Amino acid sequence: VVRARQLHPRELILLANVDTDLFWAGIIDNPFRLYGVKDVYLAPGSEHSIQAFPELGQVSDFVLSTAATLKALNHYQAVVYSVQGGRLRNVTSQYMLLAEARSGPDYARRVDVAAAIHAGLLDQNWYAVEEGFRWMPKRAGLRMAAPRKPGEKLYIAGYAPDILVFQGPVKVSVTAGGLPLPPALLSRGGPFELSFELPAELAGSAEMQVVVEAGRTFVLPPDERELSLRLGTFSVR
Repeated sequence: VVRARQLHPRELILLANVDTDLFWAGIIDNPFRLYGVKDVYLAPGSEHSIQAFPELGQVSDFVLSTAATLKALNHYQAVVYSVQGGRLRNVTSQYMLLAEARSGPDYARRVDVAAAIHAGLLDQNWYAVEEGFRWMPKRAGLRMAAPRKPGEKLYIAGYAPDILVFQGPVKVSVTAGGLPLPPALLSRGGPFELSFELPAELAGSAEMQVVVEAGRTFVLPPDERELSLRLGTFSVR
C-alpha cells in the first residue's frame, strides 16, 4: 500500500479481495497511517466476504460505497488493487466494469466529513477541512444512508473544545430524515462518540438527511467564525 501511494499520490486506494484474516490482522487498526498514507478503503461488497466481530470493530467503517467508488473511478480519482496471491495487483480497469454493473443506489453508511470523496454529501454550512476534521457552526447537515433495519443507530464522532463546555454541558440536537432524535449532552471537552436511536420508520429508505445543532457556539479572535463542534465521522450501524 505504501508503494501504491507512491505511484498514485492523489488517488483513493481501494483494496479488493481482502479476506477475514487479513482484515482483522492487518487493516482494522489502520497501520497505513504510520507511513502517512491516507484514503485507503475496502472495495464495495468487501464486507460480505469478511467475518464480522462487532466487539473488535466494524468492517463497514472501511468500505467505500458503490456510488462513491463509481464517482471516483469515473473522475480518475481512485485506483483498485487486488490482494489475492499475497501481492497487490492493479485491477482498476477490470473493476470499473464490475462496479458499473452494480451501479444501483448505494448511499454511504459511513461519512467522513473531511474526506474529499464525501464533500458532495455535505450542506453549505460546513467550514473547510482542517487536519482531518471540519468545524461546524451552530448547525450543519449531510446526506447518508438510512438504516437498513429497525434497531440501528447513528454514531457521530468528533471533538468538543474545552471553551465550548466551560459554562456547562452543551446540548447536541440531531434530526434524521426530518425526525428529531433524543438529544445528547456533552459535559466535558475532548474526543467523543455520540449514539442516537434511529426511528424505525426510517428503515428501508434509501437515504436520509442528518442535521446536527449545538446548543452553544464561540468565537476565538482573530478568527471571526462562529464555531461549535469539530466533527469527523457519521456512521449507521
